[in-house]
Amino acid sequence: MFSNFTKDLIENHIIMGDYEIENKTVKEIKINNYVAFETESKFIYKETPGIFYQIVILGPLSTISFYCTDYTPQKKYNELYKKTAKTIKFKD
Repeated sequence: MFSNFTKDLIENHIIMGDYEIENKTVKEIKINNYVAFETESKFIYKETPGIFYQIVILGPLSTISFYCTDYTPQKKYNELYKKTAKTIKFKD
């Protein structure tokens, strides 16, 4: 049930707004033994190219959504966003 809701959350975010998105694939992965859904894509927003990264992590009692955009020409922050997302843990 939660996984469908989570995937819908990501997919709805992707299709909303004035974005021209290249990739709309959502992958199921594991982060710190939690199920997570991840997507990233190049996009254009108001004629400005960028890249976005989003991950939604399903915890035992809650969900964390982490969304980042990078407008730098080198897309240097995107890898940092990914590394940060992989460190997220739920408090016991």
